[in-house]
Amino acid sequence: GHDGHTTMLLGAARYLAETRDFDGTALFVFQPAEEGLGGARAMLVDGLFERFPCDEIYGLHNTPSGPHGKLKIRPGPMMAAADFFDIRITGRGAHAAEPHRGLDSIVAASALVQALQSIVSRNADPLKSAVLSVTQIHAGAAYNVIPEGAHLAGTVRTFDAGMRTLVSRRIREVAKGIALAHGVEIEVEIRDVFSVLE
Repeated sequence: GHDGHTTMLLGAARYLAETRDFDGTALFVFQPAEEGLGGARAMLVDGLFERFPCDEIYGLHNTPSGPHGKLKIRPGPMMAAADFFDIRITGRGAHAAEPHRGLDSIVAASALVQALQSIVSRNADPLKSAVLSVTQIHAGAAYNVIPEGAHLAGTVRTFDAGMRTLVSRRIREVAKGIALAHGVEIEVEIRDVFSVLE
């Protein structure tokens, strides 16, 4: 992915330098910290385009699963905003033979994973894209012990600011309902990782 981005931009720079079949100046911007650290935001805050004004700007992101030698161009949003979430469930551990003595964090986590899937299918406008994926579940280390805690993590992708707000709000509301239903504590942390690319 990222090596491909660098290679494509270097290739374009080399081609334009060798052919010089254009008027004006071409500025090539290599984005540092593309994933998770907000390199593009940092460059904008640092005044990149005040120092190097541009009449036109073109961005590119590769699509390894797409057809080779083809570009996709469209008006409006092209790549979704991304949020990462971490959800910590705290119950009460117990021996597996005595589950009634505990508050089962794994059962609560399982219910939460299922309930989160209803957010997009039942709360999101079907004409506005949203994806919610739970990508990690961690709990326990023994065959015969119900663990005190569980951890879920995942990502939300949206193209619309209102949809982004809705999904984040519903994650918290659904988690609160599951916590109440199972008698456990649930903490939700949602991080804004990338803004939508338009």
